Amino acid sequence: EILESLTQRIERRRQVLATLVRRLLPEMKDRAAADLVDVLFASTGFEMYEALSVRNRGAKAVEALMQRIVEQTLREFQ
Repeated sequence: EILESLTQRIERRRQVLATLVRRLLPEMKDRAAADLVDVLFASTGFEMYEALSVRNRGAKAVEALMQRIVEQTLREFQ
């Protein structure tokens, strides 16, 4: 039951990202949009946050780095 709940939560996050990509980049082809969603999903997950939370880096600094990653990814896929 807990595993199912976590899986559903993860999928909802992926669906939200897919919706955002479709709204921001409606002209993007389906395959490219799917790739972008996958990259954004991986780049904004807890694992990435945890990996960047080193060397006494605070939450705001991690957030800033993650925002840069997302911005660069969006530029790359446009």
